[in-house]
Amino acid sequence: MIAYGSVQEVKPFSGTASAFGPLLNQEKFRPGMRRCIRLVILLTVFLIFAVAFSSPVFALSHDQNAKPEPFNESTKVFMSVYVLNIGNLDVETGSYTIDFYLIMKSDKPYSIDSLEFMNGYITKLDNESSDPHEKIYRIRTQLFTNVDLQNYPFDEHKLSIEIEDETNTTGSLIYIFDEKNSGIDPDVTMVGWQSEGFSGGQIIHQYPNFNGTFSRFFFDINIRRAKVASTVKLFLPVLLVIIVSLLSLLFKGDRVSTRITVNSTMLLATVLLHFRMGEGLPPIPYLTFADQFMILTYLIMITVLVSGVLVALYAERKDYCRADMVYKYALYFIPVVTVCSYTIMFVSLWIKA
Repeated sequence: MIAYGSVQEVKPFSGTASAFGPLLNQEKFRPGMRRCIRLVILLTVFLIFAVAFSSPVFALSHDQNAKPEPFNESTKVFMSVYVLNIGNLDVETGSYTIDFYLIMKSDKPYSIDSLEFMNGYITKLDNESSDPHEKIYRIRTQLFTNVDLQNYPFDEHKLSIEIEDETNTTGSLIYIFDEKNSGIDPDVTMVGWQSEGFSGGQIIHQYPNFNGTFSRFFFDINIRRAKVASTVKLFLPVLLVIIVSLLSLLFKGDRVSTRITVNSTMLLATVLLHFRMGEGLPPIPYLTFADQFMILTYLIMITVLVSGVLVALYAERKDYCRADMVYKYALYFIPVVTVCSYTIMFVSLWIKA
């Protein structure tokens, strides 16, 4: 029985010695054998501790304060664009150039090396900052867009800058548009076009043959063709031709042949103006607004021409009653239909826009 307060001598490695003591004290084991057994015991204890310290639980408890790898969690990169210059849009090829600053802010170091322009390529790149968390690049790019000319010459387009990371999916990288620090320089001008502001954001893009989704940043510059220039250059000549053709409806009697000559000339002029309207446009599989406008003009010009021919035929047959009837119907009916048809066409364009 052990009294409280008494001190006992503790022998080192007592647990192991008590367990293996009888075995080690047997005379049949020689001193060399005893040393081998002790070495095996120490090696076993060492292996037990080594396995315990390398287990996942132990490693997790000591790895909590370690710095995570750059893209173990979704990195948010705030993107802002400031446009310095825009090259003129070539509607035949859909190409244009943009010179701009790209500012990238993130809580983790990130560079432009893994970025890819999805609708063009970089022609010049200058690094304006050495801060790993706020990168500023001066970029000149050659970009492309799918040009929609259905409303030509009142067409509107979006000049886009589309950026996507080559390797990092949305699980590791997300772009966020910084609208506050984005903009277009007031001195930026495009000949023949008017700027209608800008917009930006990110879309989630998925490739059918790859796992995961990718964050794609976009910056859109909205432009439209100058309305006054389009109206004066393209529609004013056609309007003059229509007016001359409608005025020829006043010719009657022996002046009907002059009326037919005038209308034939105006019809040929309309065809030439239509060819002029299509200059600089790519071959497209649909009719533009200008094409529809010219087709309606053809119908009106042909109607005026046919009415003059009928008046001449009835007058030649001395059927003056029918000749006078065609003359009056054409004089009052064709101008009204012309005005109503063009009004409906332009109103429908305005509603669609």
